[in-house]
Amino acid sequence: MSWQDYTRNLLRTLCGDVGPVYEYNDSRLDDLILYTAKIVVVDTSLIDTYTIDINAGTISPDPSSDESFISLLVLKSWEILANNEYRIASNKALSIRDGPSAVDGRAVADNKKEIAKRATKQYETSLVSYNAGTYNAGAAIVSPFHMENSDDGGGFFN
Repeated sequence: MSWQDYTRNLLRTLCGDVGPVYEYNDSRLDDLILYTAKIVVVDTSLIDTYTIDINAGTISPDPSSDESFISLLVLKSWEILANNEYRIASNKALSIRDGPSAVDGRAVADNKKEIAKRATKQYETSLVSYNAGTYNAGAAIVSPFHMENSDDGGGFFN
């Protein structure tokens, strides 16, 4: 499996886009992952290790064997996607009351906000640990994992 397929499948799993019909098409996710790779190489000081060519849709050398980079790439992509979903939901969050009837759409935005906060925290925690060399950041995505010092119990979906 190519790194593109691998990262796309991991990202789909994290954002819950696993149904029979995908919410995000492959090219949109591939573009997001490539743009995110530019951010991750700077965040991790891997700018001299990987070359990202947005126009060609490539990362070289092939990052398939670098589980830490792949995991950080997917976590950052999830963070960007989750924050975008929250922004969209918050623009639609409204509450309408007409006599005894009421429609309240704020709960969806609140849920999206919590997911976005969790995605941001997971990336930031993994990035700090990666940069400090204290653990393999890839363990958070590609294997069973529990972060001991996390205030949310270390789970993605607590």
